[in-house]
Amino acid sequence: MPKNKSIIYQVKETLTQKLCIGEKKHLAKQQGTASNGVYAWDTLKTYLPKCCAFAKWAKTQHGCKTLDDARKHVDAYIQNFMDKKYSAWTQKTIASALAKLYGCSTKNFIQAQSRRRTDSVRSRKNKAKFSESRNKEFVDFCKATGLRRHEIKYLKPENLSFDETTGRYTLVNIKSKGGRVRSCPILSKQAVERIKNTLTG
Repeated sequence: MPKNKSIIYQVKETLTQKLCIGEKKHLAKQQGTASNGVYAWDTLKTYLPKCCAFAKWAKTQHGCKTLDDARKHVDAYIQNFMDKKYSAWTQKTIASALAKLYGCSTKNFIQAQSRRRTDSVRSRKNKAKFSESRNKEFVDFCKATGLRRHEIKYLKPENLSFDETTGRYTLVNIKSKGGRVRSCPILSKQAVERIKNTLTG
């Protein structure tokens, strides 16, 4: 890395150069090149602050001026979060971000704690447990459409189109992962009919 660029600039430049928006990550995995690319804007949004925080720490604690200099301190950085009892999810996200930054696998670093569903405490306090039986219509609709959580959140009535010829609904102009817009048929007409009043109410 050039020494005339700040270490934070190096982080931003490195991750930005890895952007592969619109390319197929599955194909990259098959070719063994997935670690060299960032395939979604959300991934960049998540990883960039994690990597910048590492760079600042490496500069402050060890006087590192380049990412190459900082590389040998990655294990110690992750270990700090383990020692401070940060969640396994946080540890894993940091390790994944740094692996993307350095174009390697998290297996090349000290191994963070394993993530277990029973250890998750996010959004658990003072919130009622979601009941699938009491929200059967909503659950059926989600299964029928295959939409992601953020896609469901921004769903509007105009995204539902009924084809009189086929007698089927189609989701249209849905903004999906990576900022792409897609359309797809819905598997269950009944599920849509039950949820339509919710969207228009």
